[in-house]
Amino acid sequence: METFTIEGLPIIRNFADGIRLFGQDVNKIASIIESVKDELSHFKIGKTGNTVEERSAQSDYIDEYDGITELYVSSSKTLVDRMEAALIERFKLDQKCDNNKGGSQSLNDDMADSKRFVVYMVFKFK
Repeated sequence: METFTIEGLPIIRNFADGIRLFGQDVNKIASIIESVKDELSHFKIGKTGNTVEERSAQSDYIDEYDGITELYVSSSKTLVDRMEAALIERFKLDQKCDNNKGGSQSLNDDMADSKRFVVYMVFKFK
C-alpha cells in the first residue's frame, strides 16, 4: 500500500491551537476529501497512535485498500478522537464511505500511546 500526502492539511502542535482551528480544519479536510472522492471506489476514515505505514500494513487494510494518507496530526489524543468523529459523521452516509459506525461511537476507541496521533484515510482507486 502506498502512502500519499495531501498538501495543505493541518499539523496541530498543541491543544490551544487545535481548539481554535478545529472547526475550520473539519471543513477544510472535508472539502479536500470531497475533491478527491470521485477518483475513489471507496474509503475509510480512522485514527492511530502508530505511523500510517504501520497501520496500513495491518491485515484489515493491506488487501482492501490501495493507499493511505494523513488527514490530521496532533499531539492531543482528544483532538484526534474528535476530528475522526466529526469526519465520520460528515461522510458516514456517503456510499463510498466504509465506516460502519457513527463518529461519536468511535470516541475513546483504543489507540497506541504516542506523542503523535493521526486521523487518516485509507482508500481504493476506481
